[in-house]
Amino acid sequence: MQLYCFIAKDEFTIFLYCIRESVGIEPSSLDSGHFIVTTRGKFLQLLPVDCRVSTTCRTMEEDKEAVSAHLNGVSTGKREDYLEWPEYFMAVAFLSAQRSKDPSSQVGACIVNQEKKIVGIGYNGMPNGCDDDLLPWCRSAEDHLDTKYPYVCHAEMNAIMNKNSADVKGCAIYVALFPCNECAKLIIQAGLKEVIYLSDKYHNTPGMIASRRLLDLAGIQYRQFVPKRTQIVIDFNSINKFGKLNNTTE
Repeated sequence: MQLYCFIAKDEFTIFLYCIRESVGIEPSSLDSGHFIVTTRGKFLQLLPVDCRVSTTCRTMEEDKEAVSAHLNGVSTGKREDYLEWPEYFMAVAFLSAQRSKDPSSQVGACIVNQEKKIVGIGYNGMPNGCDDDLLPWCRSAEDHLDTKYPYVCHAEMNAIMNKNSADVKGCAIYVALFPCNECAKLIIQAGLKEVIYLSDKYHNTPGMIASRRLLDLAGIQYRQFVPKRTQIVIDFNSINKFGKLNNTTE
């Protein structure tokens, strides 16, 4: 005895659910007007499709998994809106920037090797061991020593110093802002080969002009990252949306 339930997921995919333990309904007897009750008690209406497309079934377990995923709102195909590598690395840089305590500029950097593995992450902040409550964070003051600039370490410096590999030679660095001349020196000395930046808002300042000059002389490529989306949202509750399927957690 067989029960054939055709489930129209969308205009591209049709699942055939075969439970070999119920009353017999042959595929030829089904049409697009039927409602069918599954073993989960769900009502599924057949859409206008050719019911003859699936007289051959997959294994029972495969059918159960496919329909279980459908009933729980989970696609059986791969996601199409996943992050591509450049977006991922730039997003890591931006996420790292959220660790910065700088009230005016939060900048992050992410160093990636030729195998697309992250080997260093950093953000702008005060040096290790220096109490950042005792150092200034302002951008301007009558005395330059009362500003943040003589003290703060930029994201690029911290990413290089935080490396988890022997060196970062030949790697690329993803950074929110185009690196200043001081960071350009570090990038050159560390052997990095490419800079991918998002913003160049200080393009015409002396520090950025000097930075480009240094990078050009050292033969280091730099290019602006063009995002495909304006924001990436991290939702800690998203992991709980679909619940468990077939007593598994993933």
